[in-house]
Amino acid sequence: MRKPRAGARRAAAAVGCAALLVSGWAAPCGAHATARFPVPAARAAVAFDPAPEALRRIDPAALRSAVAGAAKKLLVPGAVVLLRTPQGTFRVTVGTTERARTVPPTTDDHFRIASNTKTMTGALILLLAQDGRLRLSDPVSAYVPGVPGGAHITLAELLKMRSGLYDYTSAPELAASLDARPRAARTPREMLGIAFRRPPDFAPGTAYE
Repeated sequence: MRKPRAGARRAAAAVGCAALLVSGWAAPCGAHATARFPVPAARAAVAFDPAPEALRRIDPAALRSAVAGAAKKLLVPGAVVLLRTPQGTFRVTVGTTERARTVPPTTDDHFRIASNTKTMTGALILLLAQDGRLRLSDPVSAYVPGVPGGAHITLAELLKMRSGLYDYTSAPELAASLDARPRAARTPREMLGIAFRRPPDFAPGTAYE
């Protein structure tokens, strides 16, 4: 049974980031893939012991190849994959942290969260729905003010990326701002303001973006 204040924390977190479902972005760039691993099995943190026959053995070469292939396909210059299983802990580092240089990424590096925000926000909203603190049929205007047509956009449509709201990452002024001040901090309200100044791309629920 959950403690009441845990639900309150989820509510505060979800209300604060529900608007971020409007959009997320990932800036592609060139890639050069190299890889190395694994971390010794003795460093694994094993929390359970499933039946051995239920698990496929980890093939280190296949894991390395999969990570390098994904990095090349996604056009990312570098990535770190950490895999913890009952077989042990494996780490694969791919590429570089700086283009035109060979600086392998590490688990201490910071990576832009990008669209992972959607996954975490969606999980929080579903937990709140499970607790009865909101309904997926609620309009987004009940939680975020100023959304164009927000009274007719449901939380479910936001989660399914069928809201129709303008994608602020397509705005030319944002691209210009990122070029001019790439390290400047930008608030969620600033990003939403870009989207809210433009009309929706389509009626809620009629298309997918």
